[in-house]
Order: sequence, then C-alpha cells, then structure tokens
Amino acid sequence: MESQVKEPEYRNKVDRDLTLLQEKFEKCLNLKPIHSQLQDLEENDISTLKNSMKQLDNEIVQLKNKQNDLEQELNDQIC
Repeated sequence: MESQVKEPEYRNKVDRDLTLLQEKFEKCLNLKPIHSQLQDLEENDISTLKNSMKQLDNEIVQLKNKQNDLEQELNDQIC
C-alpha cells in the first residue's frame, strides 16, 4: 500500500522536473539566434566601427592641427 502512495508523488515530481527542463530547453533555443547575432557583431561590425573611429580620430587631429596653423597665421598677420 505504501508503494502505491509514493508512486503518484514520484510521478508528479518527475512531471514537474520534466516541465522545468522543457522550459529551460526552450529558453536555450530562444537564445541561439541572439548568440549568433552577438558573434556576428563581434566579428564584423565591431571591428568595422573601431576602424571608423580610428579614422575619425585621425581626421580630428588633422583638423585641429589645421585650425592651429590658421590661427597662428592670422596672429602673425595681425602682429
């Protein structure tokens, strides 16, 4: 008789565990496309953006130098 009482409890526990595992599995499946997107970003977009930033930094330095040169020229002309 005791065995009959434990069996439904055990089955309920196994059912709950199975449901939890299924939910975790579904969440993992939902994360796969996100992981793929993240890898694409890391491999392609981030490196491209870093290069663009370097180019912009160089351009800023050049423009600042040009501005300084022009200011110096104006000062020389005024004095």
